[in-house]
Amino acid sequence: MSAVTARWDGFLAQIRDRFSTIMGEAREGCPMVLEQADFDPTPMGVAWGAIEMRAKQLETKIEDTWNDQVEGAFENDGAPPQAVAHERSKGEATRDWMEIERERTRISIYCDAGRRIFERARSDIGRSF
Repeated sequence: MSAVTARWDGFLAQIRDRFSTIMGEAREGCPMVLEQADFDPTPMGVAWGAIEMRAKQLETKIEDTWNDQVEGAFENDGAPPQAVAHERSKGEATRDWMEIERERTRISIYCDAGRRIFERARSDIGRSF
C-alpha cells in the first residue's frame, strides 16, 4: 500500500467517523428537541435541516478533496489509471453509504417522532373524555 493510499484511506475513515458522530447526535438530539417543543415537530425539523447540511458537507468534502488533492497525488505517485479509478470508487462508495445512512436516520427519527406525537395525542384525548 502506498503512502497516498494510506492517507486516502485514513481520510475516508475520519469522514465516516465524523459522519457517524453527527448521525448519533441527531438520533439523541432530535427526540429531545421534540419533547422540549411540547411535541411541535417544527423545531425538530429545523434541527434536522442543520444536521443534514453538516452531513452533506462531509459528502462534498470527499469529492472536493479527491479533485483538489488526492487524484493528483496518485498520478504524481505513478499509480496506473485502474488503481486511480479504484481509489476514486472508495470515495464514491463512502458517499453512497453516507447518503443511505443519512436517509435511514432521517426516516427513523421522523417515524419515532410520529409515534411519539400519536401517543401523546392519544393520551391527551383520553384525559379529556
